[in-house]
Amino acid sequence: MALEQQSKTDGNVVMQCIAKAVICCLTCFKKFFEMINKNAYIDICITSNNFCGAAGDVIAFLATHPAEITILNGACTIFSIAGTAIISGLTGYVTYLLATTQDRWTSETSPHHVASPRFVAGVAAIAAAFVAHAFMVIFDHTADTLLYTYCWNETKAHNTVEKYAPDSLIKLVGYGSWSKQYTPAAKGQEEQGNNGGGFWSTVFGGQRSSETAPLMGDKK
Repeated sequence: MALEQQSKTDGNVVMQCIAKAVICCLTCFKKFFEMINKNAYIDICITSNNFCGAAGDVIAFLATHPAEITILNGACTIFSIAGTAIISGLTGYVTYLLATTQDRWTSETSPHHVASPRFVAGVAAIAAAFVAHAFMVIFDHTADTLLYTYCWNETKAHNTVEKYAPDSLIKLVGYGSWSKQYTPAAKGQEEQGNNGGGFWSTVFGGQRSSETAPLMGDKK
């Protein structure tokens, strides 16, 4: 940015364009790594992985779920802006209403007299905007955590998503369960693997639940 300002002062248009291109690239990388950094801690909580391993998982997550990320980030941005604006506006309005209608603040003989209701309402609205923004950041992080957990669950055990994910999220991302497709030979091998091995097979994991069994076939 300093180079861009210096080029602008010197009238060097070529260097100014180059500096702006570099600033654009750096800003893009900054946003990208901020997203990795935030989601990496979510992955650490789920998998107990180290940070570098979690960052690798996040990169794969960002590459394989672009549609879900775009939908959720767009919705969260709208809710964050709307929530901050509504909370700030209502706080300022209520403050102005109280400062202009209540004797405690309108009476000139009152020790709490407000001479400039608009100024006080503006200060209250700004303070409320900071508080509302803090809550909206928490909301955004919660939504990111929910989405990452959903995608992780879908990748590891697809058919268990309906058991854990909220119905609203399932409808938002268009989730569909998978159905197994068997050949007679494969079905016989699975039944033999599940039932064979006797007592020791049962104790040491011979029985596989529907949640952990591999899923094959296309989505319904």
